[in-house]
Amino acid sequence: MKERKKKRARSSISASYLCMFVVTNRLQTMKLETDRAAAHRKLTMETRESSKSQAEKAGGGWWKKKKKILSVLSRRKVV
Repeated sequence: MKERKKKRARSSISASYLCMFVVTNRLQTMKLETDRAAAHRKLTMETRESSKSQAEKAGGGWWKKKKKILSVLSRRKVV
């Protein structure tokens, strides 16, 4: 009697349903992650562009200097 009850309890949630649930859940989380990443990328690009334009309005010297320093450091593998 006990063995039969165990089998019935185990098969109450079918494996295919469980698998489907897990897969859909994972897909939803992946979609959320990609959406979040895209939003963050857009935001960083916007802030970068705005800071660049502000620097150019102020003469552009600071931005060019920063770019030059970064390029030199990246060539030397410091950054």
